[in-house]
Amino acid sequence: MTNKNLKDLRDAIHKDLKINPTGSCFSIKEDSKESAIKKIEFTFKNQDDVLVIRQRDNNHAINLLTKYSTNQSCDCIIFRIKQGTLKLYFCEIKSSYNEKYIKEACEQMQASKLFVAYLLACYRHYHNKKIDIRESQYYYIYPKIGNSNKKKPYIDNANQTHLQFKPLMIDERGIARISKKEMEKFFKDS
Repeated sequence: MTNKNLKDLRDAIHKDLKINPTGSCFSIKEDSKESAIKKIEFTFKNQDDVLVIRQRDNNHAINLLTKYSTNQSCDCIIFRIKQGTLKLYFCEIKSSYNEKYIKEACEQMQASKLFVAYLLACYRHYHNKKIDIRESQYYYIYPKIGNSNKKKPYIDNANQTHLQFKPLMIDERGIARISKKEMEKFFKDS
């Protein structure tokens, strides 16, 4: 995978799905007014290595099945080229580390995973280009309070999701910032 391949994909995707950077910083805003984390700012070394998309519930996601909630999504999906390989990072922002939220996050990520598969199938069909995803990681992001303990990964066998927990420090306005320097540690391969 090259930057050119990712640029072609970026150019093909509808503008409503893309989160455009300011410089090398991508801002992900949380829709829920109750959320402790209002915004996360991801700053990458090279924005050409990154594509960030966001589904809007009930806009880019639809309810297809009666017994399963397919009209939900995670807060953002990051496509990132690392050492010539395209990796996907599904990120869900929650207000706390909570069992109820964990199950919900896994369902949201599963729906987004299916959405990405459909998006790439459409891209392959209409643009005659194949994109291989070698690895996907799933991140449950919540506010770090004091010296919160590191949580062990959670495996949801039903949704085949290996969830990584990422507590983040937030400022008084609810903004979390991940600098270029911290980026590798944050998205450390598991």
